[in-house]
Amino acid sequence: MFTRSDLPPAPAELIALLPETSVPPRYGGASLVNVPPAIGQMLGATGGWAAPALYPEAQASLGEAERVLLLVLDGLGWNALQALYKGGELEPILDERGLGLFPITSVAPSTTPSATTALLGDGSAPAENGLLGYSFFLPQVGALINPLLWHPAGKQKAKPGELSDWGVEPETFMPTRSVHEVLAGAGLPSRVLLPRAFAFSAFSRVRL
Repeated sequence: MFTRSDLPPAPAELIALLPETSVPPRYGGASLVNVPPAIGQMLGATGGWAAPALYPEAQASLGEAERVLLLVLDGLGWNALQALYKGGELEPILDERGLGLFPITSVAPSTTPSATTALLGDGSAPAENGLLGYSFFLPQVGALINPLLWHPAGKQKAKPGELSDWGVEPETFMPTRSVHEVLAGAGLPSRVLLPRAFAFSAFSRVRL
């Protein structure tokens, strides 16, 4: 079972406030926000990140690279992955290449919109980039919003993208940079593969 002991320690003052069974984000080097900086370090782009790379043991296993492919499997947790790895087909494949499995935490809140945004960001946490969940209160419009559909949450007959009509434009929503912007600043190209239906949606434009 995934426990706190699987990860580098979190700040003691934070741990003291939480139930024993909770696993808080480890933004200092063992969370989703550390993945973009870790990729940057692999590619030689070490500057411009809002968070450090992964903790030393995990980062050392990645080494250096000319190209990096990040494959995201939503909902596949540490316990399930370990069950697939130990004694399975994945173990000899990784062992042969000198690779291993290293646990990291999600973000808070650990919703898919917030987590995937962190993976496409500059190392900023949700409280910094403003993408706070599946729905959240946006003070500038005085309403709950749904960022996936980019419209007011709960409004009857709301149309996708309606927030743009309210003056909230996807391209200028986040005060932080995307991973692509940081890499471009280091002269490194990057690509995202998306279904056509999502490629130019407001939510994609927020993050890319």
